[in-house]
Amino acid sequence: MPSGDRPTTPGTISHEQQKFFRAKVNLPRDVTKRQWQGCQAQAVNLSTGGMGLDTIPDPVMFTGLLDVSFLLPDSDTVIQAKGRLVWADVGGRAGLRFVVIEPALFENCSNWTNRKMKNEGWEFPA
Repeated sequence: MPSGDRPTTPGTISHEQQKFFRAKVNLPRDVTKRQWQGCQAQAVNLSTGGMGLDTIPDPVMFTGLLDVSFLLPDSDTVIQAKGRLVWADVGGRAGLRFVVIEPALFENCSNWTNRKMKNEGWEFPA
């Protein structure tokens, strides 16, 4: 096969890799700290374990446990969780890890990311 050609069969994504899969999204998201007003950030990727955010005005204001709320894309499901920023940069980008999420909402998020993986051509191991 010439070096520029890609195989037409989908790849297999391991259970371990599935944990780190990030689906691209572009959705507004509310991030609130109880003693602070909060802000609306832009979510740029989503996984079952957290999300990548953009336009966080001042990450220092978002230390500790945060309330996160967003509409799961292509659904009527509102995901509400508690999370922590695990990294941030001076450009307003940040990574948020979910630390508390109801099991049913986690399952909805997991099913959504699994559909995204399949849409991208990934197969799951047997």
